[in-house]
Amino acid sequence: MMFCTGKKDFPHGGKEITYYVLSPNMQCIATGSNEDGSIVVWTITKDLIVKYDNSLNANDLERALSADKFYTEDFEVDFAILDITTKSVQILSAQGLEGYTEHTFLENGDLAIVKGDPVYRAYIFSKSNSDGKHKWTCKNIIELEKFNSCHITKKGKSFLCFEIPGLVMQWDLITRKFDMRYILNFGISLSQIKLSFDNALLAIRGFKEGVGINVSIYLTKSGMLVATSKKFRCGSKS
Repeated sequence: MMFCTGKKDFPHGGKEITYYVLSPNMQCIATGSNEDGSIVVWTITKDLIVKYDNSLNANDLERALSADKFYTEDFEVDFAILDITTKSVQILSAQGLEGYTEHTFLENGDLAIVKGDPVYRAYIFSKSNSDGKHKWTCKNIIELEKFNSCHITKKGKSFLCFEIPGLVMQWDLITRKFDMRYILNFGISLSQIKLSFDNALLAIRGFKEGVGINVSIYLTKSGMLVATSKKFRCGSKS
């Protein structure tokens, strides 16, 4: 893979890249630098050449949010999508959306947001193009059961975790159908959930007080536990 800036200035002002995120369709990559607060978007061509397209620094971000009256003391509890090309911002609006959530962009281009206490809902936003401007609209609101934590994949699978009685419920946010349930070992607190590339296996990483880290592998077709691994704390019994 080859990187090409195509511009005289250096991305991130020559600062070190701290993190990166790939788009769900694998056609773009965004890099960020903690040193100057900048974000750069690169396009990945069919020839695997990564081209420098657009950038955004901390001042651009503050100006965009301030211009939309979004940059206030309570701005952390609101949601907005920032167009890195036009540097314009749109606040996402839906009943009960405020506060901490889990969110991810899906492979079909939609944005999925799951909100816990007190509303317990999933919000699906889709993008339209009107007069050359992108607009995000909430097209679906899905009522959910009360859960302890939630994980969302780019394929639209949501995993609702219930520490009591120790279950993970898998739902498809696109079809709005229940997929599967996975039974956990008693007392496990979840920390991470991952699907295999072919969606055949589900890995659940958790922690049990006084024991240590537990990783369990399940079949997504049946919910059957097929493998488990434990990493015990020093001094704990196996």
